[in-house]
Amino acid sequence: MKRKRKSKRQKLRRIKAYTARTVFALILLVVVGAIGFGGVKLVGALSGLGKNTKTEGNEIEIHSDGSLTEITVDSFDTDKYDSDGLQDMAKEEIASYNEGKGEENAVKLSGLNFKNGYVTMTVDYASADDYSSFNDKELKILDLSEDTSGLSSLGVKLSTVDGSKSLKTDEIAELKGHAVIINDDTSVVTPKKIKYISKNVTPVRSKQATVKSGENPVVITY
Repeated sequence: MKRKRKSKRQKLRRIKAYTARTVFALILLVVVGAIGFGGVKLVGALSGLGKNTKTEGNEIEIHSDGSLTEITVDSFDTDKYDSDGLQDMAKEEIASYNEGKGEENAVKLSGLNFKNGYVTMTVDYASADDYSSFNDKELKILDLSEDTSGLSSLGVKLSTVDGSKSLKTDEIAELKGHAVIINDDTSVVTPKKIKYISKNVTPVRSKQATVKSGENPVVITY
């Protein structure tokens, strides 16, 4: 029988018992997927998150095989907070998820670095489903060459990146490639050039855009 993952309330109690400091609790909650990241969202290259320790935010990179990598940067004073405790907590929650999923590397903590008062966390996900399940957030990747009904059913309006053209319903139904559906405040990096975007998406580069959460999810096709 597969182990059930701890409820958000159980996780929160464990975290509060571990530290009474709100900042540290928020960082831990990011790791275990209990809440979304609350810092200033990054506008920049994926590599910038790992190198510019003065930038706080999070970014999701989608790989061509459907796996994902998320990098999160937040302030963390190692003189006041226990970096080893954060690492142990992250590994424990990830191990619990993988055990419940029955897969060793559905979620993997591939990096946790502390430098100049900041912590940089890198987490790999085998699929969009794993990202959604672990973080309790909406994220889907659709293969439009197989079916566009999942995209059409959202009823979102898509336009070119420069906003010069809006697609009609029949044009959306004929789209090829892939689409990412997400409802979060983050930066998204795609494996191929972004073709069409919906409302609340701001292009940054040809393969990168920032997205803003709202009542409905946003769409990026590539």
